[in-house]
Amino acid sequence: MLVIVIVVVLGTTVIVGTTLGGRYRVAPPVLLLRFGALLALVPGLTDVELDPEVVLFLFLPAILYWRASTRACGRSGRTSASSSSTA
Repeated sequence: MLVIVIVVVLGTTVIVGTTLGGRYRVAPPVLLLRFGALLALVPGLTDVELDPEVVLFLFLPAILYWRASTRACGRSGRTSASSSSTA
């Protein structure tokens, strides 16, 4: 049960940190480090040990997918605008 709570808390932290980083133009890793430091102060989450596979299979794909999808949308909009202005 504790593992599920930890995974949900860390997942929420990753989503919030990534979203706030894009909104306020702060690098998401900086916010994630700060949020991680704040989570370390929470009494129930001081001794957390996660297997690297949990991070690899749960958090990394979500971050990579979000970053790839937002960059692809931004590039396609700029390319179509630049190609229409040259015609």
